Amino acid sequence: MSKNKFLKNTHENLLEYVPVKSNPYIHAKEDDDSNITLVIKRESKLDKFLLKIFRKAHRELYVHLDDIGSYAWKNIDGKKTVYELAEDFRKDYNVPEIEAMNRMGKFIKILKNNKFIQVKKFC
Repeated sequence: MSKNKFLKNTHENLLEYVPVKSNPYIHAKEDDDSNITLVIKRESKLDKFLLKIFRKAHRELYVHLDDIGSYAWKNIDGKKTVYELAEDFRKDYNVPEIEAMNRMGKFIKILKNNKFIQVKKFC
């Protein structure tokens, strides 16, 4: 990676990005406590191949989200920026602005790093 590209990436602000649910293998279900469980179906070509080899492997994986994660997942609509999601979270949960920004930013990074969502630059 060139030095200029690295510097450019470090100065971009995650709060200006729009998270998008784009993984067709992930579906959400709401639990009794109103939290979300992500159901990840193992249907990609690689998953199907591995399931043939490891017959006892699970065909679905489950990721249980906490209150913040569930709130974020329910409100990701492909239109709101991370900043707007954090502001809504701050208002609904009555937390300080910096805490809302940090928590929402960290959660969105986790979702992105696990390929549960993509982020696109807000235009």
